[in-house]
Amino acid sequence: VYETLRDFADSLVEIVLGSGTEFKVTSKNYMLSDEIFNLDNALRKLRNYIDELSKLAEQFQSKIALNNLMSDTIEKLEGEYGLILRFK
Repeated sequence: VYETLRDFADSLVEIVLGSGTEFKVTSKNYMLSDEIFNLDNALRKLRNYIDELSKLAEQFQSKIALNNLMSDTIEKLEGEYGLILRFK
C-alpha cells in the first residue's frame, strides 16, 4: 500500500507540473488522535482513502492522464484492500 501511494504521489506531481493542470485538493485534514493502530482501523482508513480518490477521479474525467493515474491507483488499492480484508 505504501509503495502504491508513494508512486501515486510522484506521478501526480509529474503530471500536474508537466501539463500545467491546475490541481487543488480542498479536503486535506491531518488529525492526531489516540486511536489505536489495528487492522480494522487501517482497513477503514484505506477504504476512506479509496472512496475519496474515486470522487477526485470523477472531477478530472476530462484530464485523461490524471484520471488514468487515479483509476490505476484505485485499482491497485482495491486489490490490496481486498487481500488484507480476506486474509485478516
